[in-house]
Amino acid sequence: MEEKKTFFQTFGKRDVKGLFEKASLSPRKRKNYNLHELPDTVQRFLNAMMPFSYVRPHRHLHPPKTETFVLLSGKVWVLLFDNEGNVSDAILMEGKRIQIVDLLPGCWHTLIPITKSLTFEVKPGPYDPATDKEFAPWAPSEEETHLHREFLARWLTMAHHKNRSSFQTDPSSY
Repeated sequence: MEEKKTFFQTFGKRDVKGLFEKASLSPRKRKNYNLHELPDTVQRFLNAMMPFSYVRPHRHLHPPKTETFVLLSGKVWVLLFDNEGNVSDAILMEGKRIQIVDLLPGCWHTLIPITKSLTFEVKPGPYDPATDKEFAPWAPSEEETHLHREFLARWLTMAHHKNRSSFQTDPSSY
């Protein structure tokens, strides 16, 4: 007898709750849920992030890849950087004015969740850890946890100066 193939996946409120529980217990304070298989030509995944979890700035240049973020809940800053690590642009995804950010290949970027947040992310595949992303040399690694708070505060201060109207709170309070 032939095994029945499932042609769809679902992800509901119970799944979201479980993903946030896993994110809160993770040392990185975030957790992905892949909807794709690693060899798929399009990577599609949910990213549950706890407030101020650190995502090392990176870019997708070799090979060049676009990346799209769709905010499903929470508030997330998307920061773009120049080659020296200065914030060149700052976009607050808060679900009212901006819910989707689409990045061109090669731009340095990071996400900073301000609240418990859930994003849906899409980028070209297949996933290859050797070429998926290039980490910014001017940013601390994920293992250098003692530096994360300082860098997040610095970047949010830069974002504040770039985009004064979008800040609801003083970045020094982070």
